[in-house]
Amino acid sequence: MKSKRKNILLVTAVVVGVLLLSFCSRNNSTVSFAGGAASRTAGEAPAFPVIAEPASLRDLSEYIVTTATLEAERLIEVLAKTAGEVVEVLVEEGDTVAQGAVLARLDQQEILLEVREAQAHVENYSGIFERTRELMNSDLVTKEEYERQRYQLELSRIKLEQARVKLQNTELSSSIPGIVTSRLIDVGHWVGVNQKTFSIGDFDPLYAVINIPERQIGAIREGQRVAVALESMAGKDFNGRVKRISPVVDAASGTIRITVELDQSDHALKPGMFATLSLPIRTRKSALAVPKKAVILERERELVFVFKQGSAVRTPVTLGLSEGEWVEITSGLNPGELVITVGQESLRDGAAVRLAGQAVKPGSDPEKASGTRKRQPNQ
Repeated sequence: MKSKRKNILLVTAVVVGVLLLSFCSRNNSTVSFAGGAASRTAGEAPAFPVIAEPASLRDLSEYIVTTATLEAERLIEVLAKTAGEVVEVLVEEGDTVAQGAVLARLDQQEILLEVREAQAHVENYSGIFERTRELMNSDLVTKEEYERQRYQLELSRIKLEQARVKLQNTELSSSIPGIVTSRLIDVGHWVGVNQKTFSIGDFDPLYAVINIPERQIGAIREGQRVAVALESMAGKDFNGRVKRISPVVDAASGTIRITVELDQSDHALKPGMFATLSLPIRTRKSALAVPKKAVILERERELVFVFKQGSAVRTPVTLGLSEGEWVEITSGLNPGELVITVGQESLRDGAAVRLAGQAVKPGSDPEKASGTRKRQPNQ
């Protein structure tokens, strides 16, 4: 009985020993695996894909950028010079008219009668004056009578001319060449003296009036080219030139009035359009430049990350002129150096990087292609 109990205890001890060995073996394997993972983590990190562009030489200009509303060279209102009923309208909004073109006509019947009456008075006084002059030559009338009849004849001629002018004013006409921008009357309307009937605009050329700081006037000259962009025509560029520079400075704002004449060869521009104008004030030839998106502001200092042999090298730079998507680098870079433009926001100095989309030969290490070597993890 005791022998049987000893055998059971022996078997139990062996089983427990095997289980303990198995448990320890699994624990050792886990620790070894964890150690390998830690070893990989502590080793070199995988290269981060980035996009880089070379620093290049290009011409850059500094601009004064401002906004303005386009204005017509001349914009007039056609006012009725006499009262009457509108009997005919000859133009519509958007029509192009010449100087002196008739736009509408008023009723002329009563004024025609006035003209005929004035004409009759002229003929009557003309005959009386001729007889009076003959009598005066024969000393049959006094000089005073002669002068009185001459005065009546001249007065009748003036009234005839007034009636003819009144008749002419029944035709509403444009005093300038241009485009009809508004029509405010229609057939059957009664218009009074000095009532607005049409608006005419001369759109060739158009102007933009801007104000620039006094300190920058030295960079502006008459005839200088101006780039013009319109919100309503995105992607299409227009040109202008400085037409006039005011000779005085506005004491309240410290600015000078500049008038820019816009090229209207295709007649696409309209008065009232909102435009952005760019006046170049300084140009630098063959300036070393990089894309603006490559520059990072860190603690009030500009820097870029340069791609060098698979590493991102933090490089402080000094900026110069800025134009569009490019900015000048006056110090810190050399022409041809690859500046990281995408992916640099999360990089640290010396981080492992590779060029995104870089071709890799079959069977080669992709990290070697980007200038880095990836360590194999411990097994």
